[in-house]
Amino acid sequence: MEEIKEIKVVKAIKKYNTKNGEKIKVYNQKIYNDLYYKKNINKFKETYLCVCCNKNILKSNKTNHQKTKIP
Repeated sequence: MEEIKEIKVVKAIKKYNTKNGEKIKVYNQKIYNDLYYKKNINKFKETYLCVCCNKNILKSNKTNHQKTKIP
């Protein structure tokens, strides 16, 4: 019987090729997203004051909040 080897599956690797078939860029999307979040953490934690209900809402939830029914 053949030995079963553990296979490491990485789903988040991005590769770009030119029309000639040259490899341009290879990067791990998860690492890229982690670095982007760490650099822009203050932007994600910004809040705004909703005029209708006078609550502080995170900007990331602004659209969902505006879609809700306002009393």
